[in-house]
Amino acid sequence: MYRLWNDNWSFSLKPLGQVPEEGEYEPVNLPHDWQIYDTRNLYGSGDGFYRKVFVVKDLSSLYSLRFDGGYMDCEISLNGDKIFEWKYGYTAFDVPLGNLREGENELVVRVRYQSPNSRWYSGAGIYRNVWFRETGSDYILPDGTYVVSRREGETWHTEIDTELHCPTGGLVRHSLYEVGDESGRRASCGDERQALDESGGRVLFGDEGKVLGGCGESMISCCEKAVDADARKVAQSFEIADPRLWSPDAPNLYLLKTELIVDGKITDERLEKIGY
Repeated sequence: MYRLWNDNWSFSLKPLGQVPEEGEYEPVNLPHDWQIYDTRNLYGSGDGFYRKVFVVKDLSSLYSLRFDGGYMDCEISLNGDKIFEWKYGYTAFDVPLGNLREGENELVVRVRYQSPNSRWYSGAGIYRNVWFRETGSDYILPDGTYVVSRREGETWHTEIDTELHCPTGGLVRHSLYEVGDESGRRASCGDERQALDESGGRVLFGDEGKVLGGCGESMISCCEKAVDADARKVAQSFEIADPRLWSPDAPNLYLLKTELIVDGKITDERLEKIGY
């Protein structure tokens, strides 16, 4: 599971190659761009240090961080040991936290900005969200859900591939929900839509056209498939009749929830918005 991890950081900016002293850190929340605060020096080189102290109670779980963006070169240390580096400022990256201690831990992220490096203003620092992830030994790989949809007659066929680390084996379930429009109202299966089941919702179809159930008030589709132990990928599909299509004037979206279930318990899940 992912949770936002943007608060309770501290920050220190130093010249290239220097390391801050204990008293040189100041509180900061992410996302953060240290260059924007001095508009007279938008391209000055430097090392920005981001530090966070956090507590881990259960070492039996697996932990990692997802950085949505840090510009430009990142070096990450945990409890004084370098564990990861990422030398590209425009892509997200994942950091396994393998040498955690039970109790208090200290994470330090050094973000180096060295000019010249870009033809436009890039900013400097951890400029996007950071996410903390905790899983068991069975989990969905980062960016491990791939969705392709195509129209087939009166319905839309949706194929989903899910990449896993699943030594135990279990079940992968995909659920599709309607989400609210820009005003925050939730779209629902109203009378103006095509009603295909007895409850007035649309019918779900799984592999080989098997009917799986109705959408109820907001769930449109659901399919699930058993996976063997050590499975690395599972492919599933469903069909949806008469979806609300996306367009610039009507940007309709759906929420796809992917769950990995082991021994009857949800061990990991991912949420993504998709459109038709």
